[in-house]
Amino acid sequence: MSLPDPIGATPGCSASRDSPSWSLDKLQDPEFWRELNPALSVTEHLDPGQREPLDPGARESAEYVTRMQTEGYFSTRPLLNKDRMAAMAGGAANILEAGGHELWTLVYDEFWLTLKEISSVLDPILGKDHRIVPMPYVNFINPGTENAGFGVHRDRFDHPVTPNGLPTVVTAWIALTDATPDRACLYVLPASFDPNFPNNLRELAVNNLQDIRAVPVEAGSVICFNQAIMHWGGRSSPRAEGPRISFAFEFERANIALPREPTLNLDRTLSLEARLGFIGTVILMLSKNNIQFSRETLKSAAALSSVVYNNQFASYF
Repeated sequence: MSLPDPIGATPGCSASRDSPSWSLDKLQDPEFWRELNPALSVTEHLDPGQREPLDPGARESAEYVTRMQTEGYFSTRPLLNKDRMAAMAGGAANILEAGGHELWTLVYDEFWLTLKEISSVLDPILGKDHRIVPMPYVNFINPGTENAGFGVHRDRFDHPVTPNGLPTVVTAWIALTDATPDRACLYVLPASFDPNFPNNLRELAVNNLQDIRAVPVEAGSVICFNQAIMHWGGRSSPRAEGPRISFAFEFERANIALPREPTLNLDRTLSLEARLGFIGTVILMLSKNNIQFSRETLKSAAALSSVVYNNQFASYF
């Protein structure tokens, strides 16, 4: 059976929401962000190294590796502080209410410190020198059958696995709220059931619908998946108890073929300027993938990107 190919945002996905009212001056002012979300932090020179990585334990780490090799994904128990997850979810809601796109939530320290915490979970999968690459995303899906996550897709089509069966690039998906079938949780086709993995990745097909797997998780949990597996976000129920809010980042192992730019290193100080430049560059890239932003936001994104990356990504605008 072949599934439809709605790669990119599906109707009802929050990707198209944006307001032209956010100026470049506002975006560069840390006090603007602090007033908008007083429960979150904006440090002008953030040191992610201050946060100790999580230690899920040898047994769990070994299970993550085995699951990734055989099924192309794994999910964890709630490893992250749920109060912090709630504050981050509230930050995304406040930005939306103020007329901004939820991607701007990534300006706050808590997101980068969370990435540092989960880095140890990714070490056995990608090696200790893995790096952050675009595209990150923040997803906010309200209750209602018209609202859904991204459609059925694969994120990557080339060099999906190493000789030992581990991926070259993964997505780490962090649940800021509980994600259940009623609340638009993720679904995957495990690699072990995928007739086209890893050699025919342009095809999106399911031989048996019973092979599809829901991946419900509690807030503070992480889902990590090989970008070549088929995955998608479910459709929310009108009965869902609040929105499903999550954020995701892509990580790749060092020295792979076709490395991507720009990158950020969690072992170095991240200035506010660098974070804004990274977010701006991602907005430009997403705008080339059918994600809609206002023209003023695209102009601001181009200006922020150029400060950090010397117009390297000007062609995206």
